[in-house]
Amino acid sequence: MKIVILASGGGSNAMAIMQACKDPAYPAKVIAVISNVQPAGVLTKAMSMGVPTYVIESKSKSREKFEAELNARLILLNPDLIVMAGFMRMLSAEFVNEWLGKILNIHPGLTHLYPQVGGPGKHGHHVHETTLDLKVKVSGATVHFAIPQVDGGPAIIHSVVPVEESDNADTLAARILPTEHQIYPIAIKLLATGKVKFFAVKDEKAPGGTRYECWVNENTTSVLPLPVGGIPWELPQAA
Repeated sequence: MKIVILASGGGSNAMAIMQACKDPAYPAKVIAVISNVQPAGVLTKAMSMGVPTYVIESKSKSREKFEAELNARLILLNPDLIVMAGFMRMLSAEFVNEWLGKILNIHPGLTHLYPQVGGPGKHGHHVHETTLDLKVKVSGATVHFAIPQVDGGPAIIHSVVPVEESDNADTLAARILPTEHQIYPIAIKLLATGKVKFFAVKDEKAPGGTRYECWVNENTTSVLPLPVGGIPWELPQAA
């Protein structure tokens, strides 16, 4: 499976994926990293791994112009999968539909348990602050398919970590980030080996008239569960 990574920042998730791809037995290869900002740490990391890099700057461009340039580059690269890893640019519904079923994103929250932590404007510390405001006992990360509704795509895999009473956004983020590095390569491997299927089903009651589903051929979509209140937590399978 040929992967193109979209990233804007330091690239720790991108690095975890590129390192996984070094294993000859891993069923995917990163063929390029594209950043919408320069300089960006992810570009340096990619070059250190021998992965081709491209910069398509989004600053001072309309969304239409930026996405047209990004789409043109992706068409030339012809990836099987586009992986957003800290890509700080919201993609339009039109762009996502062009690559529907071929875009993954990771969110630093359990969007399918707590929808409030996802959506437009909910990224980075905003997610963790919202999680803390909800006063829930668990948080984590979610790898999901990108669909036209922001952060609304079906989940492939979750990580689960406890939320401590003493947590702030920084400490919670620091606890979740290492689990992101673990579950993203797992999600890609599941997809590359045919253990994940994406479906778009016509449904008049769903937003936009389409319901998006994900079939995961594993016992659970939850990994790295930690005991909370003495109970081993396991999240439900993706729909």
